[in-house]
Amino acid sequence: MIRDVSVGKRAGFAFGSIGAVILLLASFSMFELSKLGDEFEVVASHRVPALDTSTSMLASFLNKRLQTANVLMAKTEQQREDYLVNLRESKDNFDKITLILLGFIALRIIYLNF
Repeated sequence: MIRDVSVGKRAGFAFGSIGAVILLLASFSMFELSKLGDEFEVVASHRVPALDTSTSMLASFLNKRLQTANVLMAKTEQQREDYLVNLRESKDNFDKITLILLGFIALRIIYLNF
């Protein structure tokens, strides 16, 4: 039966089949790339800012520890007062960054629920 079909028609069918498979793979690849773009958008809009905020939170926490050590090691009452002011500022900064990070967490929870 296949021998009854000419070589040109068989070759055309074979190349056409290969072309159809390539088109199917290309459309599947484009679909997967669009999903990857959506995931990249999630990373860029949610996770990178949260990572920056958590890094700032760590820096603020370490500054808070430093100022606490400075208060404990102050030699004069004036130094102690100055370090206490710095400690309060560090604590306020840490609290502010913590609230920002909690906002990112709340947004992520809302995003996952929808």
